[in-house]
Amino acid sequence: MTKKNYYYYYYYYYYYYYYYYYNNYYYYFYYYFYYYYYYYYYYYYYYYYYYYYYYYYYYYYYDYYYYYYYYYYYYYYYYYYYYYYYYYYYYYYYYYYYYYYYYHHHHHHHHHHHHHHHHPPPPPPPPPPPPPHHHHHHHHHHHYYYYYYYYYYYYYYYYYYYYYYFYYYYYYYHYYYYYYYYYYYYYYYYYFDY
Repeated sequence: MTKKNYYYYYYYYYYYYYYYYYNNYYYYFYYYFYYYYYYYYYYYYYYYYYYYYYYYYYYYYYDYYYYYYYYYYYYYYYYYYYYYYYYYYYYYYYYYYYYYYYYHHHHHHHHHHHHHHHHPPPPPPPPPPPPPHHHHHHHHHHHYYYYYYYYYYYYYYYYYYYYYYFYYYYYYYHYYYYYYYYYYYYYYYYYFDY
C-alpha cells in the first residue's frame, strides 16, 4: 500500500471513528480533544525521559521516519480505539458511582448550590504507544525494560496523579476546551496536509 493510499485510509478511519463517538458518546468524546493535546505533551515527556533508550532506536527512526510516522499514528489510534472500550466499561461504573455520589450530595444539600458544575473526571488518556518495533535482537532488552518500567510508571501516574491532574485542569477546562479544539485541528492539518 502506498503512503498516499495509507494516508487516505487513515483519514477515512479517523472520520469514521470521530463520527462514531460523536453520535454515541458525545459527552465522553468531548474530552477527547483534551486527551489529544495532553498526549502530545505526554509523549514528549516520555521522549525526553526515555531518551537513553530511544537513542538506540533513533538511527532507525531517522532512516524510516516517514514510514513510521504514518504507521505509528495509525497504530496509536487503532490501539486507542480498542483500549477505550476497556476504559469505557471500567469507568462506566466509576461515572455511575460519581454521578450517584453527586446526585445525593446535591440532593441533601440544596442550600449549597455552587456555581460550578461537577463533571465526572474522564479516564486518563491512553498511554503513548511503544516505539516502533525494529526487530533488532540486541535492542530487545531496552524494549522490554521500557515496557517494564512504563507499566509501573503508568500505575504510579494513574493512582497518584489522577485526581490532581483532573481537579487541577477542571477549573480551566471550559476555557481551554476552545483552545484545545483549535489546536487539535491545527495538529490534524499539520500532520495530514502534506
